Amino acid sequence: MKDLKELHKPEVGASMYKWEVVSLVVAVIIPFASWFGWSDGAMFARSGSLMVFFAVLAEFMLLNKANIKHIRNAQRAIEGVQPNNFSKAATLIGFASLILALFGTVIWGYGDLFK
Repeated sequence: MKDLKELHKPEVGASMYKWEVVSLVVAVIIPFASWFGWSDGAMFARSGSLMVFFAVLAEFMLLNKANIKHIRNAQRAIEGVQPNNFSKAATLIGFASLILALFGTVIWGYGDLFK
């Protein structure tokens, strides 16, 4: 079996992760809509909670797919086939989910002071 550094990284496009991408886009749109739609800082702070919700939702969907991948990789290992690593798209979505959840937490906690 090959070294772990040589795991196959599948070429997977964003189309496989369309619902995760939609969730992340919604997470970005909500605070902007709140910022320009309401003059109340409390509504902007509340939009941070929705930003966190949609970022966590995207990460949850990604982790669900990762669990399925791990089960398939275990089957590949049993059959003597090289397991797959995470794709660049999955890594990017996971990183974006983390960043948006962190920004959403700051907006949630201090959004009323920003406006």
